[in-house]
Amino acid sequence: MKKSLLVSIPVIIIAAIGTWIYFAANGSPWEKEEINEIVFKQLGISDSDLKSKDIVWESKSGRYEVYLVYKDEPNYTYSYIHRRELDKILLLSIRDNHTDQDIPKGKHDSLLNPKK
Repeated sequence: MKKSLLVSIPVIIIAAIGTWIYFAANGSPWEKEEINEIVFKQLGISDSDLKSKDIVWESKSGRYEVYLVYKDEPNYTYSYIHRRELDKILLLSIRDNHTDQDIPKGKHDSLLNPKK
């Protein structure tokens, strides 16, 4: 009994540490799905509006970045971040896929800040 207890406690501790390291490095798959829903809801878009979508965990910043390429602007990649404390999606940049340079404006940059 004591021997199995001495073996099982370190195994549980190692499993817990391993799980924590995995989520710190890769993010939570449940949170990634939640971010996906938040992006579509806050931007008012659907999958049919997009050419591609990539949601990436940035372990340095501890948040997800969302990269969208719209069908009507296939040459630009829009980068968004999710700010948990604000529960908002914020536009980081718009990048020209050919020149790899940021551009100041795009067709979809006003989705988050509608004109009043």
